[in-house]
Amino acid sequence: MKYTVFSIFVFFVAHAAHAQGITSLHENFDVDCVLSTDFPASWLEANPLSHPVDSGLWVCTPTLGRPSLISGTPTPGIMCSGVYHNMYNLDTSYLVTPLLNLGGYSGNIYLQFDTRTTNIHLGGNLALLISTDTPYHDTATTIDLTASVNPLFGNGDSTGWVTHQANLTPYKNTPFYVVFRYTSTSSTGSAWYLDNVNTSTTRLETPVITGNEISLSGSGNSNSQDITIYFTAPAAGTYNLILYDLTGQLICNKIIHAATGYQTYSLDEVNLHSGIYFARLTNDAYSGIAKIWVR
Repeated sequence: MKYTVFSIFVFFVAHAAHAQGITSLHENFDVDCVLSTDFPASWLEANPLSHPVDSGLWVCTPTLGRPSLISGTPTPGIMCSGVYHNMYNLDTSYLVTPLLNLGGYSGNIYLQFDTRTTNIHLGGNLALLISTDTPYHDTATTIDLTASVNPLFGNGDSTGWVTHQANLTPYKNTPFYVVFRYTSTSSTGSAWYLDNVNTSTTRLETPVITGNEISLSGSGNSNSQDITIYFTAPAAGTYNLILYDLTGQLICNKIIHAATGYQTYSLDEVNLHSGIYFARLTNDAYSGIAKIWVR
């Protein structure tokens, strides 16, 4: 059942009365999402749109969270989809954390979380917001952090999961909610999976490289709709080239064959807007990542 606007209002009034909030966030959903009928304690799933079907709901997924990096065992997580019975639905859905009060940190404080998406080419967007009041209407006091989210790559990304980090330091002196907003349309939509939502005083560096490093760089032009990748292949063989945008959404995934030494490779007609993208090149023994500006 979806929350009504009234129930959302009551939720935030109740939480506003506890202005202290929590001073850190460590939610891996392993306890709160063991069953599909569970929901993480003190979190809110808010969907102000009325539908005859249950699309756009945030629900627990007992075995679809990020697998253990050690054993590969599936773990619980949480997900949202705008597709119901193979049909797309116009939807906006919010997943809201408990109220955070991070003013006690003398240094920097960051939000770190993992996401995975399916059928990204079919659309359906996930945004990261912070809100000092109700986030479900246009007049809410929200700040959109989506463009500043830093996608990081490490062990386990072959499963499709991406680790992200956002800097919460500029906002820590006022209690706020972290809000994940999913949107889909009547013709576009995909499933988004979320796991391991934590606050941390440690800034993860980009890139996080595993294995032996590949020297990698690139350049792009939005007018000609192409990106050129420059790299030095430490060994001849097959490499996997992946391109992401700033939010970690997959743009393309290519298998390329390279000889040993300096190489160039062009991704044609990728139809990118101006901005920052990330290229990752890997094989079984080597890995490299580069930030690419598309002008």
